[in-house]
Amino acid sequence: MSSFCLDNFCEGNPNEINGFVLSNILLPEDVVLTILSAIKWTDLKACRLVCNSWRSLIDSFVCCKKLKSECRDFLINYSNPVSELYFKHVPFYIYYAIGKKCFHRNLLKNVFGSGADQHVCDMVLIVDESGFDDVFNDYFQQMVCSTVNCPKFEHWKLTASGGEGWAVENVADGSDPVPEYLEEHSCFVTSYYTCTKQQLINLKQYGLSSRIMDEIQPHFELCDWYTARTDCGGIYRIKVTLLNAEEEPIAMFEHGKTIQRFAGGQWQKVSHTFKDYGPGVRYILFEHGGEDTDWIGGHSGMKMTGSSVVAKLAPDFFQMPCDFE
Repeated sequence: MSSFCLDNFCEGNPNEINGFVLSNILLPEDVVLTILSAIKWTDLKACRLVCNSWRSLIDSFVCCKKLKSECRDFLINYSNPVSELYFKHVPFYIYYAIGKKCFHRNLLKNVFGSGADQHVCDMVLIVDESGFDDVFNDYFQQMVCSTVNCPKFEHWKLTASGGEGWAVENVADGSDPVPEYLEEHSCFVTSYYTCTKQQLINLKQYGLSSRIMDEIQPHFELCDWYTARTDCGGIYRIKVTLLNAEEEPIAMFEHGKTIQRFAGGQWQKVSHTFKDYGPGVRYILFEHGGEDTDWIGGHSGMKMTGSSVVAKLAPDFFQMPCDFE
């Protein structure tokens, strides 16, 4: 290892060596490195304030060592050999975000319908007299669960529940099973009139600070799975929007698909990657939904499951020097 700290010891600069003195004993640099490497990321952030030598040691060696020993699941996502020189040029706040698992995790919650096995919905009809439905020649109507914060739709806001509303199928009915490599096998299902739901992601709550969002601009990979019944057609829609602090749109992705009767049954994947979107992103609004096209009662509309929004550093992030301080 480098002996940059030991040179400071000889100069006797108290501002540089106070973090290496314990009970009047001057600790070797390697000992301090070992101790700091065992400290949790949250505490390590505070340790950088002890002295300049600790800060330099943490930023240049400790973070690199912790990343290689504790974050192997993260590193396997980068296939090219990683240069240790460039590791040392990565700013601490990026190391910290990696250590706190801010990247390569699904930022959406309840993407399969939690509580589906335990909760039985008691559906009630809600009439919205603020809008008129020209198709049914009546006011807009929605079927929703009478239970406040229904566990099947926890973390979701149901923005439309037409027909007989949203439901959750423990096993996909009338179509192929949910792909085996997904974590669970349940899915959301719509009815014979428009059903939509949305989830707002506050990036700061996941450790993606304004500095990360403005200076690094991580990629956001989104994915959704959908299908229709084999005996009923359906319409699928998705819209994902990057929003600023005032929840105004900065970038948007939209996709729609109509599946004809007898042409469905197989699960299809839609995906998109946001990158180079510019500074200012603070939220992500994920919206999807659909309906059936044959006006069949019950829940014969589009099925959705396994939605995801994942933040990732650019594939070549560790292959180039960083200019951030």
